[in-house]
This record gives sequence, structure tokens and C-alpha cells, in this order.
Amino acid sequence: MTTLDPTLLRPLRLGEILDRSIRLYRNNFWRFIGVVAVVQIPITLLQFVAYFLTNRGTSAAFQFDPTAPPPDNPFALFGAEYAAGASLSMLSSLLTIILVQGIATAVLTRAVTESYFGHPAGNVLDAYRRSKDSWLPMLMSMLVLFIIGIALFIWWMVVPCVGWLTGGGMLIFLGWVIYPLMVPAVVLEKQSITNAWQRAWNLARRRFWWLLGFAFVLYLFNALVIGSPAAVIAAITQFASLQDPFANPSTLALLGQSLAQALILLAGSLLFLPMQVCCFTLIYLDLRVRTEGLDLALQTNELKMEPAPAGDEAAMDEVISPSAKEQAANRTGLLQQLAATVPALATWRNEQLITGREMGTFALITLGFLGVLLAFYALAIALVALLLF
Repeated sequence: MTTLDPTLLRPLRLGEILDRSIRLYRNNFWRFIGVVAVVQIPITLLQFVAYFLTNRGTSAAFQFDPTAPPPDNPFALFGAEYAAGASLSMLSSLLTIILVQGIATAVLTRAVTESYFGHPAGNVLDAYRRSKDSWLPMLMSMLVLFIIGIALFIWWMVVPCVGWLTGGGMLIFLGWVIYPLMVPAVVLEKQSITNAWQRAWNLARRRFWWLLGFAFVLYLFNALVIGSPAAVIAAITQFASLQDPFANPSTLALLGQSLAQALILLAGSLLFLPMQVCCFTLIYLDLRVRTEGLDLALQTNELKMEPAPAGDEAAMDEVISPSAKEQAANRTGLLQQLAATVPALATWRNEQLITGREMGTFALITLGFLGVLLAFYALAIALVALLLF
């Protein structure tokens, strides 16, 4: 039998979610960092090469002779190195989506859930082996969400009035809230690729403004704690290595600038992604406790342990001690219980996809985002004017 600590499943306040997330992150710091590093470090090496080639091509473009006739193709100014760098940069972005935002995020979600309920997560390779059955569903669900995002962008750009007002808010909510909640729907609930995004939307709409505010606080934290130092380092590196953009920079300067750019992205991914997954995994559990009675369902629906599926058997092949096998079985039982207590599909799939009130809410988000953007540009223009005059 798998028993869960009832104190872990109760409605949590914002501060409690952040506190538990930070503690969970701190207690498993190197394990969670390792899950991301396994895929992020090779991508960072590729990004470093891409940045170096792109920077060389960009610097070469500034060395053109202004008296010479312009080339038929303006991109010819940048040369083959710039084209190669841009291609590698696109490849690294695609790999980041697939390996980091997809597979590593799925692995982290399961590891965070297991650790939260007191089951040792094991090493990084064990975490990947135990989660491999969710890799393909996760990637396919991301593809479905990407198609939805394209449709919403077209709605925003093309449809007059209603689309212009609501499309931006829909895209913000899709990226900030729906995607992070879709991951536990796929990994923990085993939702199909066509149901995962709708399950995430059904959970998110129950605490709409609270979730949007939490996501804003989380990304603001990322911008201040990680983004600001990274921006300062990038500016210092840019100033030190390329003070004059029209000068011919040395290879060493370009290497330093490219390395700084790659390390900044690496640090941001390694430090922020585990924290984001910790927060939204606890939010997912909190939403289910508040709106579906997950705590009561688990207490009244204790499930007998079932044989570990093929994905977990492979992770147990190298385990020798009976206690380790029991821990692996308990982890499997935990996921079985979480999936078994999901409400029937008809109870949430047949709800109206979007209401008029929610459309109005999306319009408010769009207008608020545009207002913040205009205020930012107005402040930037005012600062430039003060510096110049």
C-alpha cells in the first residue's frame, strides 16, 4: 500500500508554495540541476559556436567599403560564417525546445513529484530512465500547443476588434500558465496529446487571476535575480571586447563575447527551469486539492501496488537491495494514485471551452500588456531625453 502524508496535500498560500518550492529545490539542488545540465550543456556548446560565427560575420559586415557598389544580395555582406552561425543558432533553439523544454521538463516534473512525497529520486540517469515513457507524449502535446499558439496569433492579427483585443491575452496565458500546467497533465495524469492542453486550461481557469499573478511574480523573479546580472555581464563583456563596432575585433575578443553569451543562457536555464517546475508542480497539486478534493480522494482510495510497468522495470534492473525495489514500486504506486484520482473525462471535457467573461478577461490582459509596454517605452524615451538634453 502507498500512503501519502496528508500535510503535503492541503490548500497552500502563495508564500507557502514559494517556501516549499525553494526548500524542495534546495534539498535536491544538484540532482535537479543535473537533469537540465545533461541536455543543456551540449546545446550550450553548439550555441557558443553559433554565436562566434555570427559575431564574426556581423563584425565583417561593418568592414565593407562604403564607396563600393552594394551587392545584389544584402545578406552577402555578412558572409558564409554568419549564415552558418544563424543556421546553428536555429538548430540549437530547436534542440532547446525538444530536449530542455520538452524532455528535461518532463523528467523534472516526475522527479519533483517523487521528491515532494518523500520518495528518493535517485541519480540523474535513473530519473531519465523512469520518465522515458512520457517523452513522446510530452513532445506531441507541445506540438499541439504550438499549433494552438499559431491559431491564436492569427486570431490576434487578423480578426478585427475581438481578435485584436483578446488574442494577445490568450497568447500570454498560453505561454505563462497553460504550458507549465500541461506538463503534469501529461507526466502525472497520462493525458492524451489531444486532452492535455484542455485539461491544463480546465485547471487554470479555476484560479485565473491568481495563476497569472503568480506566473508574473515568478518570471519577474527570474528577470531580476538571473536576467539582470546576466544583462550587466553581457554589457560589460560587450563594452570590453567590442568598444568600437566599426573596428576589426580580435578573435580572442569575439571568443570572449560568444562565451559570455552562451554562459548567460546556460546559467539562466540551469537555475530557473528547476525552480519553475517545482512551483508549477506544487500549483498543480494545490489546484487539484482545492477544486477536486485530491487529498480526500487519496485517503479514501488507497490503491494496492501493481507490478511496475516496462518503463520502471528497466530502472530496477540494476537495483539489488529489496528496499530499493520497494522504493521504486512506491514511486510507481504514487503516480498510479495521482492518475487514478483524476475526474472522469466527461466532467471537464464537456465544459464550455471559453466563456464571454473569460473573453473579457483576456481583453483586459491584452490592454494591460500594451499599457505596460507603452509605459516602458515612454520611460525609456524620457531617460534618453534626460541624458541627451
